[in-house]
Amino acid sequence: QMSPWDYYYIKQRHFTYRHVVNPATFGISTPFDTLKGVLAEH
Repeated sequence: QMSPWDYYYIKQRHFTYRHVVNPATFGISTPFDTLKGVLAEH
């Protein structure tokens, strides 16, 4: 099930983000920083 925001976001394909945030931004390490790390979990 999708929320109204999900539908809105899908219709607005021009959305871009200038400042991407990830765990490393806050000094946090994660095993999921690469596709290999994500796939290793499953």
